[in-house]
Amino acid sequence: MSEAIFKPSKLTLKVKFIAFSVTVVVLIAFTGLLFYNRTYVAMQKDLSGRTLSVAQDIARNPNLKLGLVNEDQNLISGIIETAARQRGVLYVAVKNVDGKFNLKRQNKNSDAFSDYYSQFLDKSQAIRPDEVSIQHLDSGKRFLAVRVPILRGKAESGLNDSLLLLPSQIPADKNTKSEPSTDRNSSENEILGFIDLGVSFEGINQGMRWVGFWATFLLSLIVVMLLGFLLVVFRFVIRPVEIIAERAARISEGDLSQQVTVRARDEIGQLSFNFNLMAERLAENQKARDEYANQLSLLNGQLEQTNQQLQDQFEQVSKGKREWETTFNAMADAVFIFDQNHKLRQVNNAGRVLGDRWSRMLGRDDCCLLLSENKCETNFACADCSLDQVFRGGKLVTFERVDSETNEFYLITLCPIPDADGNSVGAIAVLRDITEEKMLRVQLLQSEKMSAIGQLVSGVAHELNNPLNAVIGYSQLCMENPLFNQELSSYLTCVVNEGLRARKIVQNLLTVSRQHKPEKKSVNINDILRLTLDLRSYEMRVSNIEIAEEFDAQLPLTMCDPHQLQQVFLNVIVNAEQAMLATNNGGHLAIQSVATRDNSIQVRITDDGPGIPTDKIARIFDPFFTTKDVGEGTGLGLSISYGIMKEHGGHIWVQSQEGSGSTFIVELPVISDHPSPSVEKNKSQQEIAV
Repeated sequence: MSEAIFKPSKLTLKVKFIAFSVTVVVLIAFTGLLFYNRTYVAMQKDLSGRTLSVAQDIARNPNLKLGLVNEDQNLISGIIETAARQRGVLYVAVKNVDGKFNLKRQNKNSDAFSDYYSQFLDKSQAIRPDEVSIQHLDSGKRFLAVRVPILRGKAESGLNDSLLLLPSQIPADKNTKSEPSTDRNSSENEILGFIDLGVSFEGINQGMRWVGFWATFLLSLIVVMLLGFLLVVFRFVIRPVEIIAERAARISEGDLSQQVTVRARDEIGQLSFNFNLMAERLAENQKARDEYANQLSLLNGQLEQTNQQLQDQFEQVSKGKREWETTFNAMADAVFIFDQNHKLRQVNNAGRVLGDRWSRMLGRDDCCLLLSENKCETNFACADCSLDQVFRGGKLVTFERVDSETNEFYLITLCPIPDADGNSVGAIAVLRDITEEKMLRVQLLQSEKMSAIGQLVSGVAHELNNPLNAVIGYSQLCMENPLFNQELSSYLTCVVNEGLRARKIVQNLLTVSRQHKPEKKSVNINDILRLTLDLRSYEMRVSNIEIAEEFDAQLPLTMCDPHQLQQVFLNVIVNAEQAMLATNNGGHLAIQSVATRDNSIQVRITDDGPGIPTDKIARIFDPFFTTKDVGEGTGLGLSISYGIMKEHGGHIWVQSQEGSGSTFIVELPVISDHPSPSVEKNKSQQEIAV
């Protein structure tokens, strides 16, 4: 197992706790600032409302209106002096509409506002009535300034002066009920003048200083508490954890003597105690492991010695196994090994090809591969299973097996595999390909049969030659006799011609039946074709088969064995004749010879028979393959023809479509009877290479 490397993060516990504390302080400070701002806005709004309310109360005083109408300074002075003595009021000023009458009273501590008010009068036309505004002095002080119009309704224009009350006798709450509407936009009110009122910010400033003091005090207290909390956490949590982490790192490096001092009875103390216990257990385990390592080292030495002995024995066994496998796979015969349950256990290279093909064909991998050409219905269904005979008798069993797919014959020899007690624990099957032997055997039988027929034909031909010569000779003598009746000349001429034809047939039979040694000579392929057609002309004529000859007159001569080529042409023509008779009771046979551009000769034999099925074209040149009924063919004609063409360096193939006839093409190279020295040299080199 590979060692894992732990990479600590930069965000340690200290950093996380400090970041948490700073975040808390920032949030509390932000909350305090937000509270301070909201409080300031609320106090300013409340002061603005009270300032406007005081100014409106003064403007609704009927004695003020009467004094302003009569321009009575004493009456007005008493009213505004009473208002100026109120807490927080800096100044109170009254002026009429045209500005000719102007009376001002201010608080004893508001001398600084005199200059401002003089400027305020200059800007009186720009100040909007009933609107509270914040004004600033050059000294930086702030105050609230408001201007309220003094309105008089039509109902008040006829009042008697004796009915007016003193300012101290006017209840403030009754003004709102007795006063007419003060809407300056109403056409029924008359603006007599304006009330200017200034109120100090000192109350707000004092309140905000008190709020700021307590907010700062609370924030400082929270910061101190957080710092105390951090110190406690660093001292009793983070520091012990760092110590444990440091000691654990040393233990991971191999120093198992590390211990941690237990200073508390809480979870950190329990963690420290468990850490010390873990270190002690690791030290004990390390000691035990060292002892085991020493014992294992001794055992390892003994094991290596034993392993070396086993390795030497294994090498010997492996060498013997390789030699046995090499010999087993080098055998040309296929070898199969079966167990007692008839299951295939081993096969050499020669048998693997057969086993794969037969396994696909039968769908089995047991004894049916060798003993049956059909699929077995159940296991051990064969009552005469050859493996069972070997197991019961303990003797060799030999039989033949034919591969229906490739028309190959195999001689199978089964022998038992005995154990130490002599009981059969399996069987070995050796398969030898005897296809060529069987073909040679059939060819030998065919040759002997043809030899016997040839001797018989030769004797019959000699016996027929003498009577035929006599018939032809005496017929010719009769025709030359002066006493011969010329009216009978046509009959004797017919006798002579038919006799000559019979003699030619006898000569052809002698030529075919006579034994020939394999000998190549320069011949014309057209002559061999004509001789072959002469042998089959009668049978084709009576079988209603028309022959179309198209021979190339400029066909070059070539070196070949004429008798073997005649056998090739005869096999192909006879097959075509039988195919046309079986389907059409006659037909048309076209034979063409032509010289090709690649210095070769092609003979094309075409029939209009049923053709060859597509799945059988690839097998027609296999030995013992035939589509004829039993007794009508051996399946060797085309196979022998194929071998003859290979010996001559030529080719034979077929072009066929089922239902449209077949065309057999025989191709021979043009070989001169006097080859050039280079050709002879190449031929000798090829023979040496072979």
